[in-house]
Amino acid sequence: MNVKIFSKNNCMQCKMVKRFLTENQIAFEEVNIDEQPEAVDWLKAQGVLLQSFK
Repeated sequence: MNVKIFSKNNCMQCKMVKRFLTENQIAFEEVNIDEQPEAVDWLKAQGVLLQSFK
């Protein structure tokens, strides 16, 4: 199983998911959209609805 996490700096939900995966020894690949903004275009092309939690 391949797990890919799309995260954003200062995102509490992202941190919680990464902590859960790490604690449960589930390997994952992280794509930080603040550091790789081109990933946003790819997500939108896949039909992913991006949400911002404030």
